[in-house]
Amino acid sequence: KRNKALADRAALEKTASDESTARQKDVATLTSDSGPASIDRYNRQRQISVNANIDRVPLGEVLAAAHDGHELPLAEAQAKNTPKKEAKVRAWLAKGKAYKAIHQCDGMLGRDPVPLYYALRADGYNHIAEFSNARRDAQAGLAALPGNAEALLQLAIAEQGLGLLDSAIVHFQLVEKAAPSGEARYRLAQAFQARHDQDQALLELAHAEKVAGDDAGLHARILRTRGECFALKGDTAAARAAFAQALQLAPTDPVVYNSRGWYMYAANGDHARAIADYDKAIKLNPNYSYAFNNRGWSRYRSGDKDGAMKDLAKAKRRKVFNPFVYRNLGIIALESGDIFLRTAFRKVFDLH
Repeated sequence: KRNKALADRAALEKTASDESTARQKDVATLTSDSGPASIDRYNRQRQISVNANIDRVPLGEVLAAAHDGHELPLAEAQAKNTPKKEAKVRAWLAKGKAYKAIHQCDGMLGRDPVPLYYALRADGYNHIAEFSNARRDAQAGLAALPGNAEALLQLAIAEQGLGLLDSAIVHFQLVEKAAPSGEARYRLAQAFQARHDQDQALLELAHAEKVAGDDAGLHARILRTRGECFALKGDTAAARAAFAQALQLAPTDPVVYNSRGWYMYAANGDHARAIADYDKAIKLNPNYSYAFNNRGWSRYRSGDKDGAMKDLAKAKRRKVFNPFVYRNLGIIALESGDIFLRTAFRKVFDLH
C-alpha cells in the first residue's frame, strides 16, 4: 500500500508541472459506496457543493475527460479562440445585441471552454439584467483566470444588480486598482448611489468624468446619473441642468428621458411632465419596460387607473422579471381592495 501511495503521489507531482490535466486513473482510484441516509434540502432543492481547482479546467470537463479516458489541455481550448470570433462578440455587446452575444459565447463555452468567454457572456447577461447568470459566469471566469479585470468588473456589475452593494463596491474598487477606467469609476458611483450615499456617488462621478476621455456615451451617462443624485438630494436646479446637458450629448437616449421623468417630475408629483418624458422614451424604444411601468404609475397617480393597468401589462409583457411592475400592481391592489392583485407583492419578494 505504501509503494502504491508513493507511486500515486509521484504521478500527481509529475503532472503538476504539465500543461495538461492528468488522467484520473493515474492519480486516484474511484469506488462505489453508499451515501448518507438523508440529504439536507432547502427550498425543495438538494444542496450539493463540489469544489475543485484542476489546472484551470472546469470540474465538469475534467470529469467528462476522466470518463472518456483522454486529456483536456487548456492550450487546446484556448486555440479555439480567434481575434475575429472575439471581436464579433464584442461588437454584438457594443450594439446592445446581448442575446446574439450570449449565443456566440455559448459556442465557445462548450466541451472545451475558452475562459475569456465567461466574462463576455457575463457581460451579455448583465445587459439583459439576468444578474444571477452573470454572477455565475463571472465567478467561473475568475476561477479560470484569477484576477482577470474584465471578469471582476462583470462580477461587480452583477452584484450591484442583485443588491449586494458592499461586495459590488469592493470589487469595483479592485477593478479600479487593476485596470482604471471611466466605466469602472462610473459603475462605482452607481453603487454608492444605490446605497443612498449621494455625496460619495457625486465624488466618484467627478473622477469618472476626468478619465472618460472622448466617450460621449459615457459622459452622457455620467451627467444623467449626476442629475439623479442631485434630484435625490433635493437640488432641483442642479438636477435640471445635468439632465439638460445629458440630453445635449445623447438626444436619442430613452434612458435619460425615463430618468428625468422619474427623478425630476414624478418624484415631485408633476406627473403630467413625467408622462411627457415617458412618452418620448417609449417612442425611442417601444420595448422599454421600465418606461411603460413608470408611465403606468404616473397615470395611476393622475387618476387614470385603466390607462395605468394597460401600461403595467405592457411593461410586464416586455420584461416579465421587472420587479417594479409587481410592486406597482401590489400597491394598486392594496389601495383598491383588489384581492386578486395582491399576489403581485409576493412576486416582488420572489424576484428579490
